[in-house]
Amino acid sequence: MSIVIAVEKNGEICIGCDSKHSDGSLLQAPEHKENKFKLHRVQDSIVGLVGEGQFHNVIDSIINKYEEIFDLQDRFSVYETVLRLFKIMKEEYYLNAASEGSFEELGVYMLLATPRGIFHVENDKSVNVMRKFWAVGSGTPFALAASDALYESDLSAEEIVRKAIEITTKFDLHSNLPMKVEIL
Repeated sequence: MSIVIAVEKNGEICIGCDSKHSDGSLLQAPEHKENKFKLHRVQDSIVGLVGEGQFHNVIDSIINKYEEIFDLQDRFSVYETVLRLFKIMKEEYYLNAASEGSFEELGVYMLLATPRGIFHVENDKSVNVMRKFWAVGSGTPFALAASDALYESDLSAEEIVRKAIEITTKFDLHSNLPMKVEIL
């Protein structure tokens, strides 16, 4: 499933991801795939997604067609954006349209990095503002442990993100280098 991690430290917000994609037991080698990264820019923010590969196409399409639905100012506006996004995904992209449930049922996990903070979208569509750092994906335990161990050091947000992804890809079967890192 991979890893997306965001860190906020000393006024800097940074988000990064790995590049692993697979189709069942077939690994899609990063050097053969142009759209290998899990970060999607919208306005002044970045949406990080892990889960089913189809969502990268869906989110890119929604950003291109409906950029105005994205209001990422605070927890409440992010929540309202998530509701609009979920509705479009189900109605226009026919993603699990029979379900009334959650993003988990759709197979998508989301982390937002904005100049105003880090927002984690839970499986039930609830939104939490995360202080210091957070991660989503199969490598979450490794990325959080690495970030926690490094946070009080002299490392910058970017350096923590890079180290956390390096550590995660050593131990998580579903995460791989190369990585992509963006600073807001």
